Amino acid sequence: MKINNKFMNFMVLFSLSFLITSISQSYTLIDSEAYGDWESEYANYNCYAFAINRTEIPPEFDTLKQYQPGDFSNQSISMSDSIFTIANVVKDDLEELSYSNINVSTNYFSGYDYTIVVRKGNDDYHFMKLSTDNNRYHKPGFTQVLRYKYQPSNSRIWTNEYIDENGVAHVGSIEYDSTIYYISYDNMHEHNYSYEYRPIDKKYHYSYCECGFKIKSGHVVTGSPNSHGEYNCLLCGGLAEIGFAIIDPISLNNEYVFDFTFVAPNGVLYLSVNDYKKFIDSTLKIPEEYSAFWEVI
Repeated sequence: MKINNKFMNFMVLFSLSFLITSISQSYTLIDSEAYGDWESEYANYNCYAFAINRTEIPPEFDTLKQYQPGDFSNQSISMSDSIFTIANVVKDDLEELSYSNINVSTNYFSGYDYTIVVRKGNDDYHFMKLSTDNNRYHKPGFTQVLRYKYQPSNSRIWTNEYIDENGVAHVGSIEYDSTIYYISYDNMHEHNYSYEYRPIDKKYHYSYCECGFKIKSGHVVTGSPNSHGEYNCLLCGGLAEIGFAIIDPISLNNEYVFDFTFVAPNGVLYLSVNDYKKFIDSTLKIPEEYSAFWEVI
């Protein structure tokens, strides 16, 4: 009797599927255990988002991509990058998120508000985070949150074994065997960029926060040049060709006048004496319709 080929193919696929399901149901996690119960939002974020506590759905991504190292610092990584490179890209992300005292090391250091651990394999990376109660938690992809049973060690390979939304454990298919890097950091704080200034060129200087984080900002100058016809920045002391200027606006051909503070045709923002004082103590608020006309540097 001739058996229909389509029927035979179906039976083979059905048997294979049943075998795989049976193996999965009988598997018990080796290195981790389930932490709590399944939550529907677990399907929305990956191990990196879980580690750095950014579990919202990113507006510019979908749940198939989620946050990757470098997304916050406008960088991208490749699996050909070293684990050292990936760890330092994460450091840049944390700086952009305003965390402070960030330390990257192959050794664990206590005393920080947060510590996460990163490791990579040939085709993937994985993160864990250490808790204050000395536990290790991680989340393989979009699966159940797990508690790792061991202290992170280079001598013990990690895998991506996981528990799905139905509570079924699955054997890992990826191994992470690189050197382990610890990334430790302290809580966010509101930066105050008046701690120190260092000139870059005649247009910009770096403004430093006490925590060491810096931004690039424009020079602040008076309306009068020095004896060489040059301007000196009031903040960093460097030579400046463009920046904020404090002069008497009444004597000039003004544009975009606002309370004796205006933007000249050359794009320089000129501040009145009163507004200069507000600028120095960070209380100056220029309406958006005026600030739109001047170059933000």
